[in-house]
Amino acid sequence: QNMCYRNLAVVGKDKEICEKIVDQLGTNYKENCLYRVQIESGLQDCTAFADQQERDLCYLQLARVKKDRTYCDQISGPSYKDPCVSQFK
Repeated sequence: QNMCYRNLAVVGKDKEICEKIVDQLGTNYKENCLYRVQIESGLQDCTAFADQQERDLCYLQLARVKKDRTYCDQISGPSYKDPCVSQFK
């Protein structure tokens, strides 16, 4: 069900649909949904995110969606940078 909401939100570029997602312990479907909608709506960089972890996750999502490794260079923490870089190997 969460994936369905995420897909609808991304296709419709509607963040409100993301709010229907209920994350289980240890999942971040809602956060992922919000980032994906922002990216699909034209977000090009993540400097608007004040929290470093949120900014790093945003750059990881941008790299995945846009298939562009250069976004990985903007990530400061290894917990997001390593998976970002490894997806392009």
